[in-house]
Amino acid sequence: MTNMNKFFVWASVAIGLVVALSLIGGTIALASLNFSGTDITGDAGIAIDGPNAVSIGASSSTGITIGHSGITTTMPGSVTVTGTTTTVHDLAINGTLTWDGGCVPTTYTATYTDSAFHVASTTATKTLFSLASSREKLCGAVIDPQVAFAGSGISGMTCSLGSATSGNSAVYLPSLNMAQTTESVSQGGLFSGRDLAVPDSNLAVVLTCLATGGNFGTGGATHLTTGKAWITVYTTTLPAGN
Repeated sequence: MTNMNKFFVWASVAIGLVVALSLIGGTIALASLNFSGTDITGDAGIAIDGPNAVSIGASSSTGITIGHSGITTTMPGSVTVTGTTTTVHDLAINGTLTWDGGCVPTTYTATYTDSAFHVASTTATKTLFSLASSREKLCGAVIDPQVAFAGSGISGMTCSLGSATSGNSAVYLPSLNMAQTTESVSQGGLFSGRDLAVPDSNLAVVLTCLATGGNFGTGGATHLTTGKAWITVYTTTLPAGN
């Protein structure tokens, strides 16, 4: 049998199947894509996929819209935003948000049991963290007392936020009374690109506390009997130069 004869045989079989299905009331469902002007629509779900990275509007597009009002847009993987300006309305986050280029908050806790308050001195320092590099900056900070600090022989206590360099102990936040008994009293807020007052190679962000009336501790134990505060620090990383 020649190839042409085979073709006619298979074509006849296919046509026969279609006719048979039509006679018994069967249907053949075929999804289709419609291309009209600048739109691509389909009569079923559409998947855009490929073995490598898929780019949408990566060359000459002036704007990209995904979804519309009233529907939920799901992004099951990680989403990275690297633009310089991002506007978000009514954003609900379930999980952890990592932002590259914005102010990222981290909250640290200082309590009277911290070893920093064991010192036999009226000055105690606690390093909260160290900046990753000189390009990482603080863009905000808040000291929020939760439980008033108090202890034997200590009549008062204040804390400030700065670096470990002498003279810079309050460069980020000035002294705040830590003997307050209300959680609603806090100090600080967002500020724009606050840098150290003088050039400083020390990248540590340090909570410096001063006691009045007596030392914080004996050198091996603290005189404090109560106290807790939250210190929230917002950081951002400057873009690399060209």
